[in-house]
Amino acid sequence: MKNGKDTRAEFLRVADTLFCQKGYDATSIQDILDLTHGSKGGFYHYFASKDELLYTICSMRADTARALADDALSRQSAPLSRVNTILHYANPLRREEIRFTTMLIPLLDRADGLAVRVVYQEALNRVFREILQNEIDAGYQDGTFFPCAPDLAYPVLTLGHACWLEASHQLMEAQRKTVRCDYGTLQNILSRYRRSIEHLLDAPYGSVTLIELADWGALAESLGLPGF
Repeated sequence: MKNGKDTRAEFLRVADTLFCQKGYDATSIQDILDLTHGSKGGFYHYFASKDELLYTICSMRADTARALADDALSRQSAPLSRVNTILHYANPLRREEIRFTTMLIPLLDRADGLAVRVVYQEALNRVFREILQNEIDAGYQDGTFFPCAPDLAYPVLTLGHACWLEASHQLMEAQRKTVRCDYGTLQNILSRYRRSIEHLLDAPYGSVTLIELADWGALAESLGLPGF
């Protein structure tokens, strides 16, 4: 017999899989119960709603991204490389998240998607803010950065979030119109946020990496869009 922790984890595992396979809207709580052999009472003991289930999955994915970042950081020493690594893993548009992101960004782009946007961003801030600030401080100590103010991790992460959300919106606009996603527009979005972060950190021009265009291209393809 499963204990409570195992039952909750099974609901989350199955829901994550179904959301990615079928889409969030097309997955019902009954679909999740059918595969977990759980009861509605058991489900609602752990989650108030399907929305809360998604919020929990977003938080878990942020934790997983942090673990991946920690592993990558263990092989790096230069503050600039370490900052870019953190920004990479704080970005949900990276290719290793493509199945989840393909499901998620249509929700984020809807008027009722505000709650999940906020939950996901707060989860990413929770896991990355402290380590990013540590790397910014280290870069200041070795002369890589000359930050314009203390405690810049939160503004930097906020710009990073704004970048991937705006890029996602452009992809969804192209999907709605069934047109090719404009490469130049995505380049402009990336350049604007990258330069803003470089300005905050007083980092060398072109040194900050937010989103690889190859990641955008992979996501566009996953959304059924023509290539760049």
